[in-house]
Amino acid sequence: DSPNEVGELFKLLVEGRNFRNLKGIIYRDGFGEVKYNGGPIWTKDLSSFSVPQIFVDGLGILSASVLASRGCRGKCTFCHIPYSDGGKVRMKSIDALRQEMILLKEKGVQNIAFYDVNFFGEKGESPNRLEQIGPILEELGFTASFSCRADDVLEAREAFIRFKSCLSQVNNGIESFSDAQLTRWKKEITAQQNKDALRFLIEEEIPTRPYFIFTDDKTTYDELCDNVHGILTLPFLSGFVPLYLQGLDRECSPITSTMVDLNHRALISREARSFSATMAES
Repeated sequence: DSPNEVGELFKLLVEGRNFRNLKGIIYRDGFGEVKYNGGPIWTKDLSSFSVPQIFVDGLGILSASVLASRGCRGKCTFCHIPYSDGGKVRMKSIDALRQEMILLKEKGVQNIAFYDVNFFGEKGESPNRLEQIGPILEELGFTASFSCRADDVLEAREAFIRFKSCLSQVNNGIESFSDAQLTRWKKEITAQQNKDALRFLIEEEIPTRPYFIFTDDKTTYDELCDNVHGILTLPFLSGFVPLYLQGLDRECSPITSTMVDLNHRALISREARSFSATMAES
């Protein structure tokens, strides 16, 4: 969990020394058995992590990844994060983030890619994470990308508008436009909230990339229709949006994963009608 332990582990491996007494690691031994060395698996205070060593001099690297939090408040059935990241959200302090971002600025970095599972962390935090970090982005002249839920977008609309010049991309885990699917997956959000969040980002011209699941082994024809209708009724802006259609139709034959250019509404509409016709005939 902690880069401090990871760094020590690499050092021991490079030096050919015994790592088996290093606390806080889990590994599989030569017999295939899982071993746990004791000590904390998850670090409660992310601000205790040492500032990452930045090696970008002369490489022309304009973007860098920053960790602002770990974990997610959600309990989605398709996601491992609630289990692999300790079951609760842990946040790095704003002071620690500022120190790291200043170092990156000194190295010539221009864009921060926050690789948190959910940038906003706990629901209802006030001020929200964007209100806290946005002023630092403005001050240091950074743009930033991050991932979040649709309901976070709706709750933080004012912050998104205020700092939209700093936002290079907002990744949204939409998953579905079907309420039945969202309930089954314990997403704790509605299809209308997903649509409203995407429509807001698009109308405000904030670059966004929504991610979808759309299907599972319980998906019905009506649920697929809900998703197709959701795609066709939203005013998507330019760019490619991945639609991961990796589910099963009525006959349990695979639907091929595809990349669809949502600029071409006619293409989407034609493919949707063709798919619906095939489903109706089966």
